[in-house]
Amino acid sequence: MNIQYFTSLPSTNDKAMELLLLGGGEGTVVAARSQTAGRGQQNAAWESEAEKNLTFSIALCPNFLCAEQMFYLSKTVSLGVLDFLRSQNLPASIKWPNDIYVNDAKICGILIEQNIKGEHIANSVVGVGLNVNQAEFKHAPNATSLLLCDGKERNVEAMTELLAGCILKRYESFKAAYQSENSGVALENLDKEYLSQLYRRSGFFSYKSENEIFSAKILSVAPNGELILQRENGEQRSFWFKEVEFII
Repeated sequence: MNIQYFTSLPSTNDKAMELLLLGGGEGTVVAARSQTAGRGQQNAAWESEAEKNLTFSIALCPNFLCAEQMFYLSKTVSLGVLDFLRSQNLPASIKWPNDIYVNDAKICGILIEQNIKGEHIANSVVGVGLNVNQAEFKHAPNATSLLLCDGKERNVEAMTELLAGCILKRYESFKAAYQSENSGVALENLDKEYLSQLYRRSGFFSYKSENEIFSAKILSVAPNGELILQRENGEQRSFWFKEVEFII
């Protein structure tokens, strides 16, 4: 695994994409001790105290996937983060689509950016922000960190190597399974595992959409990433990201 460390970068995703387009190899990891313009989904700001958290991006070339299958990369990465957190003895789940929660607090965000060529994904950068040693969050009231979960400070570089390794192991395993003769089975297995690890997977909870608060349960997630909820009266409805809010 090739990890390139930088003291400070505006965005590890931007740097990883730059290196990828210049011929950098798949699996290259770009890590920054400080990220000055980190972003989350839909350009939301990502709060991260310098030198206390993991902020890195992984360059990938998942050209075996069709563009319409891009959400499977998100599923793979999310499960890789869960592998890491469980190695730290922390209970974790995936809050759809790819926020990582410990109990009812967010510990990790993922931002995947893709370049599409024809019908396939040409290349991707997987940006990961995971809170490690940060004790206070000024602009993210629902955030937590490894330190807040178990009181243990950790070496950030060691955690970077471990987490990136967990993600790449998941990616290579999925890639190998997909490229075998059983690509459909690989997708089906990933669907089942991702669904089983979702935050609030079982039972009815409160959600908000278009200023309406309603009770529903997670029924499934469509291959394109849409969340399918079922209300208590049996009505089903699908939602794109940002169309529905979890009431926590």
